[in-house]
Amino acid sequence: MWVLDPLRQIGPLQFAASMDTVEELMGPWSSHGGYQDGPQQTRFGSKGVTCYSYEGRLCAVVVDASRGPRVTLDRFELVGQTPSQVDAWLLQYCQSRGMELLLNQHCDPCTDALGLIVRGQRSHDIVLTRVVAVCEDWADRCGDTSEGWIPDSEWNYW
Repeated sequence: MWVLDPLRQIGPLQFAASMDTVEELMGPWSSHGGYQDGPQQTRFGSKGVTCYSYEGRLCAVVVDASRGPRVTLDRFELVGQTPSQVDAWLLQYCQSRGMELLLNQHCDPCTDALGLIVRGQRSHDIVLTRVVAVCEDWADRCGDTSEGWIPDSEWNYW
């Protein structure tokens, strides 16, 4: 079970950690790529985790709905759940704390205050939740598919 500490850490992965540290914690990666001057993507396929880094520092973590670790926020499980259940909980969570919850261009709920995007992902014949958590530097417009830092490779993943 991983715990999300918004804008700081998800599970054992601390935002701004070097990617060498991330590799030590996660083990060998299954694929790596990106653009020379932009965010780099590192997949830990066997763990169901994708990391995005910039200038060698961890900036975002994506947890797969089917293969990723269970992730909680305030003891509520975010990953691998029915989207409507997570959406309702997240709306109440944000409203009770005076935080804004928006829907992005793909209708994914997202909140800059938490640096969190909850996406839908096909898992066999159903759709389950997948989490994208970002560092503070990427939080502004984190869910914006055209102006945020999250690369297109994530927005094109269903």
